Amino acid sequence: MTANKRRSSRGSDSAPSSVRSTRSRTSAAAGGASPIPLDSPEPQGDGDGYEWGQEPVEKLTGSKLEWSTIEEKDGKRKLRTAKKCWLCGHLYAGGPDAIRIHFDIDIKPRKVQVCKPKSLHRARHKLILAEMKRRTEAENKKKKAAAKNAGLREEGRAVAAGLSAEQARAAEVFKLKSPDEVTNAWLEVCVKNAIPLSFFDDQSVRNAMSITAKCGSRLSVGGQVQVPKRKKITEKILPKFDQDLDAKIRGRMQGVLPTTGATIISDGWSSCANRPVINALAASPTGTYFIKAVDTSGETKDATFIANFIIDVIKEFGPDKVTAVCMDGACLSSFAAIEEEYRHVHCFICPTHSLDNFMKNVCSGEKETINVRGYTGPTLAWGEELFSDSFTQVWEVVKWITNHHKPLAIYREIAKREKKDGPTELVKYAETRFASKIMMITRYYEVHVLLEKLLVDNAYTTWVAKQKTTEAKAKALEIKKIIHDGKLLETIDLCIDLLSPCMQVLRLTDGKKGATLSNVYAKMLALDLYYREPIDGLNERVRKKIHAIFMARWTYFHTPVMTAAYRLAPEYCRREMCESEDKEIKKVFKKMATDEHPYPSILADYAAYEVALDTKTHDLDKDTAFSPSAQKMPPYQWARMYLRSWPHLKYVACRLLALSCSASGCEHSWSIEAWIHSKTRNRLGQKTVDRLPRRPPHPPLPPRP
Repeated sequence: MTANKRRSSRGSDSAPSSVRSTRSRTSAAAGGASPIPLDSPEPQGDGDGYEWGQEPVEKLTGSKLEWSTIEEKDGKRKLRTAKKCWLCGHLYAGGPDAIRIHFDIDIKPRKVQVCKPKSLHRARHKLILAEMKRRTEAENKKKKAAAKNAGLREEGRAVAAGLSAEQARAAEVFKLKSPDEVTNAWLEVCVKNAIPLSFFDDQSVRNAMSITAKCGSRLSVGGQVQVPKRKKITEKILPKFDQDLDAKIRGRMQGVLPTTGATIISDGWSSCANRPVINALAASPTGTYFIKAVDTSGETKDATFIANFIIDVIKEFGPDKVTAVCMDGACLSSFAAIEEEYRHVHCFICPTHSLDNFMKNVCSGEKETINVRGYTGPTLAWGEELFSDSFTQVWEVVKWITNHHKPLAIYREIAKREKKDGPTELVKYAETRFASKIMMITRYYEVHVLLEKLLVDNAYTTWVAKQKTTEAKAKALEIKKIIHDGKLLETIDLCIDLLSPCMQVLRLTDGKKGATLSNVYAKMLALDLYYREPIDGLNERVRKKIHAIFMARWTYFHTPVMTAAYRLAPEYCRREMCESEDKEIKKVFKKMATDEHPYPSILADYAAYEVALDTKTHDLDKDTAFSPSAQKMPPYQWARMYLRSWPHLKYVACRLLALSCSASGCEHSWSIEAWIHSKTRNRLGQKTVDRLPRRPPHPPLPPRP
C-alpha cells in the first residue's frame, strides 16, 4: 500500500467525511499544487463556505461551538444520547455541559472521559478549548458584575428601608430573601399542588418554616437547596423517623403498661388501591399505638386467619402487656382460638358496631325477622314500617335541594338571613357512617322552618316555574307535599325520641374522650330501662319488639369483663350487685389471676374491699375517695390511689378500668389514611401508607385525659 493510500485510510477513521471531501476538492482545484497542511488551524476556502467542524470558533455562537465537536449527523440534531467526538473518536452521552467536561481536563468532578485528540486534530482541539475557557471566564465576570450591581441595589433599598450598610451587605452575603418573596414562593406551591390556604394555619407547617429559616445556608450546597426528594424520604428518612417515633411512643407507654395493660383493637377495610388491609393498634390510657397493618390480598379471611393474625400481634407486642382484644362482630368466631392461646386475654365485640346495627334494624321496614349473629333466643319478629318511609321522603328532599345549585343557594341565603342558632346545612345519608340516617332526619327536623320559607320564596318559585320538563315540575310539587306533611314531622319526632339515647351511647363509644367499659355498661343498663317502659306515641307491640332486638344486640356483645369493670369503677362500685354479676366478676378474677396475684388472694382482697365500702374505712368515704375531685380522676388512677390496701385487687382493677371500650381507634386510623392515600395519591406503597398516618399532627387517637 502506498503512503498516500495509508494516509487516506488513517484519515477516514478520525476526520468527518465532509472534511476529507473539502481537502480533495481543494487539491484538485489547485491543479496539483501543494496540499493544505493537515494541522492547519483554519481551512482554506472561498468566502464563508466552511464545512462542518472547521468553522472559525468565533463564529460558532451559543452552544454551536460545543456541538461542532460531534460528528455532523448527530451534532446538527444536538443528540443528547450516545454520540461520537470526531476529534478523538470517544462515544459518550450528554449535552453542552458534558461536551465541555469532555474537553476541559480541569473541570471536576468528571462524568465524561477527557478528550485525547488525534495528532492531526490537536490544533483544532486547542482552538476550541481556548474559546470555551474564554467564554466561561467572560460569563463569570458578567455574573460577578450582575451580583455586584444587585448588591448595590439591595443596599440602596436597605438604606431606604432604614437598614444599615452592614446589614445590607450581610443580606447580600447570605443571599437573604424578602418576606414578600417567601410568601409568593409558598403561594406558588399551594396553587401548583392544589393545597388549601388553611395549610398555613397548621402549626406544624409554621414550625417547619421556622426550622428551615434557622437552618440557613447549611441547607444549601453549591448554590442548590438540598431538600431530600421522594425516594430518599420514603426509603431512608421516613423509616428512620418511624423507628424513632416508635421508640418514643413505646417508651411513653412502657411506664404504664405493667399497671394498666393494653387493649388490642383491630379492623379491616379496602384501600383506594383496592387492597384488603387489616390493621392492629394497642389502646392504653396514654394513647393509641399503631402496631402493624397487613395487606391480605389473596388470603381467605376466615376465623383461623384472623385468630393467627391477632395471636402474632399479641406475641409481637408482649402477651403480659395485653389484657383484652376488641374487634367487630365478624371476628366473633376467632375469639375462642385467641383465648385458648392466651388464657388471660378477654375478647369482646365492639359496642359501636352493635349499636349501629340495632338502629339499622329499627329503621328497616322490609324484613319480617331480624337475625343477630350469636343470638340463640326466640325469633326476633319485625316487619314494621316504622321509619323506613320517613327516611326515604327526607332523603328525596335533601337530594332535591343539594343537587340543584339554585335552590341550595336560596336555602343558604334564607338560613343566613334568619340567623338560626346551630348548624343549618342539610346532612346527606352515607352508608359507611355510623347512624347517618338518624343524623340526616334530625337535621331535617331542626331546619324544617327554613325549608318552609324556601317553598314560599319568590326566587325559588320563579326557578320552579322556569323548569322545562314536566318531570322536574312534578318533582318540585312532590317535595312541597313532603315538607308540608305534618305526619312526617310527628314520625321524625318519635324516631328522635326513640333513638337519641342510643345515639348518645354510640357517640360515647365512637368518640375520643376516653370512654371506659364501665361507662358503656352503665349506659346500656339505662337503655334497657328506657326501652322496657312505655314510650309516648309508640305502639306497645312495636316497643316490645324493639326491646327484644336491643337485648339481643346487647347479649351479642356483652362479656363478663364489662360487668367486672362496672363493679370496680368508682362511679358505680357502691351500687347493689345481683347474683349473676357476682358470678361474672369471679369468672374474670379467675381468668386474670397470675402467679404473683393468685385467684384466692384476689377474692380475699375483694371481700375486704366490700367491707371497707360498707364501713367507709380506708378513706372510702364521700370526703376522700368519693369526693368530687376524686371522681374526676381517670378510673385506673383512682384505683391506683385508693386500692393500695388491697394490692391483688388493685392489679385487676387498674387493668380492667383502663380497657378501651371499642375499636373506633381503628376507624379513626382508616379515616386519616383515606385523607392521605386518596385517589390522587393512589400509587403510595402500603408500607409508606402505614407510616404516614402515624406522623404528627395525625395520630390515630390522642392521649386520653
